Amino acid sequence: MFFKYNFPAILWGLIILILMGMPGNDIPKMPWLEHLHFDKAVHFFLYAVFTILLIRSFKKQISFTFLQKYSVATALGIGIFYGAILEYLQGILFIDRTSDLHDLIANIIGSLGGLPLLKIIQNIESRKSRS
Repeated sequence: MFFKYNFPAILWGLIILILMGMPGNDIPKMPWLEHLHFDKAVHFFLYAVFTILLIRSFKKQISFTFLQKYSVATALGIGIFYGAILEYLQGILFIDRTSDLHDLIANIIGSLGGLPLLKIIQNIESRKSRS
C-alpha cells in the first residue's frame, strides 16, 4: 500500500534527480530566459509539486501512521533536505554543474510554496465534490 500511494511522489523525485543531474552542456541556453531567472521558477515549481505529492501520498497511505499524522512536516523536511542534497551533489558529483545558493533558496521556497498551492487545490476539489 505504501508504494501504491507514494509512487507519484517517488517518480517526481526521480524526475528532479534526472533534471538536476543532467550535464550542464545538455541544458539549452536561452539568454533571454536567464534574464528572467527562469531557472529559479523551475526550481520553485519542481519542489512545490514534490511537496504536494508527498503530503497527499503520506495522508493516503495506511502503512505508517506517523506519516499520516505528520505529513506536512515530513514532506517539508524531505523536500528541503532533498533540494539541499541535490544542490550539494551538483557541486561535487554531477558533470558541468555547480552548487548555487539561490537555487537552494528557490528549492526551499518551492517546498514551502507547495503548502498554499495544496490548500487551493483542496478547496477546488472540495467545491467540485459538493456540486
